[in-house]
Amino acid sequence: MVCPHHLPSTRIAWFRRKEMLQISEGTKLGVGIDKDRFLISGNHSIGDFNLHISNVMESDLGQYVCTVVIEDTSVQIIFNLVLKKAPTGLNIYVVNTSKNKSNTFLEESTKVTVTENETIKLYCNISSGIPEETLEWVYRGNVIKTGGPGSIRLIMKSTHTNSGQYYCRANSSVLDTPLTKSIEILVHYKPKVTLSVGNAVRIIEGNSLNVYCNVDSSPEVQSVSWLIQNNGETRKYGDGRVLQITVITRRDTGVYICKATNMVGSTMAETSVTVMYAPDVTIVYENYTVNAKSRKLVCLPKGVPANYTFFQWQHKSEYGDHIRFLDGSEDGILLLPKSKDFNSQYYDNGVYVCTVSNGIPGVSGNSSRTASVHLSISGKPMFVEDNRRFSYGVIKESVEIIINIFSNPKYSDIFIHNQNGEQLISDKSNFNIIEEHTFVNDTFYNSNVRVKGYRMTVKIAKLRPEMIQNYTLNLQNEFGQNHYDISLFRASVPRIPMNLTLSTKEGNVLVSGYVTSMVG
Repeated sequence: MVCPHHLPSTRIAWFRRKEMLQISEGTKLGVGIDKDRFLISGNHSIGDFNLHISNVMESDLGQYVCTVVIEDTSVQIIFNLVLKKAPTGLNIYVVNTSKNKSNTFLEESTKVTVTENETIKLYCNISSGIPEETLEWVYRGNVIKTGGPGSIRLIMKSTHTNSGQYYCRANSSVLDTPLTKSIEILVHYKPKVTLSVGNAVRIIEGNSLNVYCNVDSSPEVQSVSWLIQNNGETRKYGDGRVLQITVITRRDTGVYICKATNMVGSTMAETSVTVMYAPDVTIVYENYTVNAKSRKLVCLPKGVPANYTFFQWQHKSEYGDHIRFLDGSEDGILLLPKSKDFNSQYYDNGVYVCTVSNGIPGVSGNSSRTASVHLSISGKPMFVEDNRRFSYGVIKESVEIIINIFSNPKYSDIFIHNQNGEQLISDKSNFNIIEEHTFVNDTFYNSNVRVKGYRMTVKIAKLRPEMIQNYTLNLQNEFGQNHYDISLFRASVPRIPMNLTLSTKEGNVLVSGYVTSMVG
């Protein structure tokens, strides 16, 4: 204890205030003072008279007074001697409970392993010092609880985020650095599973799909596998943390589940994969007769998404010749208009093409998809428009009369009558009828097209004068009959010109001629 006066002419004395025991005057110790432990130190020549006590004992504690007498004035400086003691014996214990939960006991440890959601109880104690210390629990550099003196508890619910080192720290003014003790808490928990995609994935058919299964696990996972749910069943798809489908198809649509397992348990995460594709298109229809009231074709697309845009229907011949475009309904239904001309209803025969899109490109890159059907309309035989109602023949020469026919079903009966109503019978010698399948030219809805039909050739081997007249061809099938009138005219070979004219042009001779009233 340093008495803060440095005047050599002053008188300085030390007292213990408790019993007003004089310890010293100047450098001289009082009666009964332990000279081995008490000493007046300092540079006495300049007035330093400091009280030094060695091996301080509890009986030494208390107030000490330095009395300084300067001339007739006395000054007292009071010192309070207290005992300082560093805390010792810092330890951490885990509070455990017996299996029957009837007793608890402390177990000193530097590491504890628990399962998530278990309660952790830690107990830290120390032999207190003077002055008393403060105790702290520290986790990741942060003070999470303060207490003391003597002991501090930490009770918490274990989670997957609070694994790590926990420190019990004792702070005291006696210590140069705090005392610390640590314990490692290892929390085991079921795997935490997340996917690299959201809850739902929409992907176009033909592309590749990669989904990563991110797993946080303690202890390490024992297995990671993929499951798929589709068509009402769940089955294993594969193993590993990456779901990889190089070329995805519509059959791959489903819910994909990543399942991770460790010794604690299993956890799953899922995503719903929808494979989008351009529609497959079918047309529902029925072949009908010209007398049918319902004349409907229904275009049925099947794609994902099921949001469809229907374009105009196209009507073509069996040979691909364009006939017309037709407007259908917004939901893909085509109602064929009823023709007022009964004889032209067979024009509806042919190929009908439905074009539809849901905005998803197909393999070719085109988002529009088509389907086509051949619509066959049954009715009575029809004579196509490219027929000629007159023909020419030379007497005593052969002649052929050609007639093109459309008939569905094929005509079953053929009758040819002359202008007198007499039926002509094929005798295969001079008069013969030849039939053949062929395409015929016709005009459907103002479009020139080729259609499948029949070509009938009436062949006369040697034309006689009485055969120059009008004929009627009658055809019949199960839906009715139709007739066609044709006239056969006489033809002759042109005569030789009688009047000739000669002229020259740049060295060439031109001959022209004519016959007045020429027949041929």
